[in-house]
Amino acid sequence: MWASLSALFPLSGVVAGIISLFGIRRNGRAGILWKAVTGISIVVLLALALVPSVLAARERARQRFEQQSPQAGGAQKQFEQKERLFKMNPPGGWHWDERPGNVRVSDPKTGNAISIQFAPAANYSSAEIKELLRKGNEKMVERFVKPSGGVVIKEEERELAGTYARQLTFLQSHNGETGTVTYISLFAKGHAFTVTFGGPDENQVAEIRRSVETLRFE
Repeated sequence: MWASLSALFPLSGVVAGIISLFGIRRNGRAGILWKAVTGISIVVLLALALVPSVLAARERARQRFEQQSPQAGGAQKQFEQKERLFKMNPPGGWHWDERPGNVRVSDPKTGNAISIQFAPAANYSSAEIKELLRKGNEKMVERFVKPSGGVVIKEEERELAGTYARQLTFLQSHNGETGTVTYISLFAKGHAFTVTFGGPDENQVAEIRRSVETLRFE
């Protein structure tokens, strides 16, 4: 079984390229910015831009404490991103680990995870958003899926929490096991988001999918 999606594929460079495309403003050095940030992890960029604070550390400690005391019967518990960008009900007993620009929700037993990455974005029209997300998925396929031997199952438009999104689904092999990976990208609340999850266990993937559907950008 895959230990985690982070072990499944090194998405940091790919996601950075896509998110940086989302964040580039219409005016100024668009081409230069694109070349400069491609391949640099969004998480690293945001971490360098922010000085860790005592309050942030305290908040993470509080979250870890709560995660170690799951509700009886494995019931779902709603978590909210600390800047109130989104809410989500992870599977019962899963850990919520928050860092600048990234929330990782993981199964302590298998290590499998949902990765939610986000960054501030410029204001775009609906037509521009659709085009940017389409191009983002094209880059995902060309820069990661095909070079790593993945096979695209479907690329489609959809809605997540009432927000326009694009979803890329593909097969990926890791350590002799093949599983389905889902990659969703969207704009909400002045930010660009990507949501990535998958694995070889279809039952667990179905459980993850149900949790992802609880995302709310309110």
